[in-house]
Amino acid sequence: MSSKVKQANFRLPLEYMALIDDFARREDITKATVITRALDCMQASYDSGHGGMPVTGGSSAGGASDAELEDLRAKLKKAEERATDAERALQSAEDRLRDAQRQRDEAENRARNAQSDLATAQAQSAHVSSNDSRRTEAAEEEVERLRALVAKQAATLEEKIRALASKEVGYDDQARTLANKDAEISSRDAIIADRDRQITDLRSQLSEAQARVQLSNANSMSLSPVTFDASTFTEESPVGAISMLNMLNGVMAAFKQQVKDARILGEQEGRKAQQHEFEDVINKARNDGYRDAMTYLDDRATTARESGAREERARIANMGFFERRRYLNIHVA
Repeated sequence: MSSKVKQANFRLPLEYMALIDDFARREDITKATVITRALDCMQASYDSGHGGMPVTGGSSAGGASDAELEDLRAKLKKAEERATDAERALQSAEDRLRDAQRQRDEAENRARNAQSDLATAQAQSAHVSSNDSRRTEAAEEEVERLRALVAKQAATLEEKIRALASKEVGYDDQARTLANKDAEISSRDAIIADRDRQITDLRSQLSEAQARVQLSNANSMSLSPVTFDASTFTEESPVGAISMLNMLNGVMAAFKQQVKDARILGEQEGRKAQQHEFEDVINKARNDGYRDAMTYLDDRATTARESGAREERARIANMGFFERRRYLNIHVA
């Protein structure tokens, strides 16, 4: 990387570095190439007498610059959000990794201490065995105890490593469980919608049948609701047909009310389950060091903001009058 690129990379604010990273990924080139191209364009613009500003033609240059600026700001905002999410995930992973490494180091230290104690005990056992057989037996028992302790500590370390791995798998299982519950709720809604459609079709068919019966008997008798009597019902009897329609209407109304109650109960249970799982996820995230991660990110953002503000003020101070006026009109308005 040339000295010109290093100097530009040091002076660029954090927002521009995010844009450079995004452009380098999209174009599959290095950041040094992007910075070199930008510096070459700026140098060519200065050499041509445009004061470092983009060369545009016509009276619509200001509008094009505003549109490009809005596009760059939107890209910058998205890049900052992605960077924030990535830094948060990275900090959480680093915390877990540091915990695992600390536990591993502690276990290794205990193992080394145990091995040192084992070596000491073996030396003492060899020295005492020439003098007293009972001391030799005690030393051998101590050696066995230390060996068992080393094996137990090694097994504990393996269990902790497996627990960390199972914890990561548990997060994936929770996500799959939430997806399965969402699919189950969607299938229940589809079943309820299908039943509603069937009820609507039956109701429309009953309405048409009742209308035909009323039309055929409008001049002969009243169509007021009557009770159903199976002994007097015949296919030719209008009274029997009307009573049958009334009975079917009552049955369908009761069925529709049951479906409605079941839907309300299912929605309440689904909301309660999702709320409970969401609260569990939030509590776990908070217990894993969410506050520490946010404090770290705030410190990083504050430091970068202060550094970028100093560099930007120095850059504006080195501009000419008209160049500074145009720059402030674009970025401050």
